[in-house]
Amino acid sequence: MSSIFFIILRRMRAPLIVLIVIYAVSVLGLTLVPGVDANGQPAPPLSFFHAFYFISYTATTIGFGEIPNAFSDAQRLWVTVSIYLTV
Repeated sequence: MSSIFFIILRRMRAPLIVLIVIYAVSVLGLTLVPGVDANGQPAPPLSFFHAFYFISYTATTIGFGEIPNAFSDAQRLWVTVSIYLTV
């Protein structure tokens, strides 16, 4: 029984590593791209927590909206790329 479990884990190693790397790159990119506030002024990029939260629910449900502010065009472009990578 345990040998089947290890065979499955061995075969799933590469896909899981790829998935983790894609999520990490998506989150890192979202933390590096500057945003805009409600007045259209430059705002600091998202924190790692907010970026991870946003990428997590976007990859699984295609989102509930942009948090904590509306995204800049650069952030929207990055999120579009991230959606295709994570889905």
